[in-house]
Amino acid sequence: MLTPGFLQRAARRAAATLALALPLATAFMPCARAEGLFNLDLLDMWRQGDEAAAMLAIMEVDLNESDTIEGSSIKLGQCPLPNTEDINRDGPCYAFTLTDSHLQVSDIQSNVVARLGNTDYVLLRWRTSGEANDGHFVYIKTGYNGLYNGNADSLYDLSRLPGVMNPDAPYQFLHERYDDQLNLLYRKTLDAPGLAPDRVRGLRDSQRKWLKGANALCGAAADPESHAGCLLPLTAKRVWEIKRMRIDWGLARDLS
Repeated sequence: MLTPGFLQRAARRAAATLALALPLATAFMPCARAEGLFNLDLLDMWRQGDEAAAMLAIMEVDLNESDTIEGSSIKLGQCPLPNTEDINRDGPCYAFTLTDSHLQVSDIQSNVVARLGNTDYVLLRWRTSGEANDGHFVYIKTGYNGLYNGNADSLYDLSRLPGVMNPDAPYQFLHERYDDQLNLLYRKTLDAPGLAPDRVRGLRDSQRKWLKGANALCGAAADPESHAGCLLPLTAKRVWEIKRMRIDWGLARDLS
């Protein structure tokens, strides 16, 4: 049973899915962190006039996808500090160095909009220029407390990004990613060769139960962004549940 909104988005997101599937060797940059190692991925970028925004995923690599980050000094929400300060500082926010099409950005606003499992999702905003609007890449370095990715050769090719993000609706963007992943996993599992009939029935029953519970919890949300924000952690948790189910049933070796 597909989740609400998946079929309506399928055609619109086909090109974006293809773009995300293209290999980008520089998309994951190993970085040191107080609790372990973390990777940085640029999920999407947005421009309008002299404004730009980007959604980042900052992931603990020594944790499983569904593991919870413990003891992080990084706080959820809007960072109260200028994010172009010394990247060696120790505080509640990530610090960033950002080059937008050869232009160094001097004022970056950051917001940790969600923490799901081993990943912080960070929305960056900055002012850009007409020259940058014609650019094709960005370079981002992040860190805190003296620990950061030092790979200065890592550039993000903007032509390989989906280009669907609205920075005023970050929860809708993130929820769509998890919702698409959930539906693909669900269909892939149901279609697995040799899957026992009782497991097929069990998966369908559990999916119906999950949908009913999610709708009961989030159906009264006042607007689409609030609705997506309510569904986001529930959908991520369901993704992890099906991934673990696939391991238990011998359909996968790990949570990837």
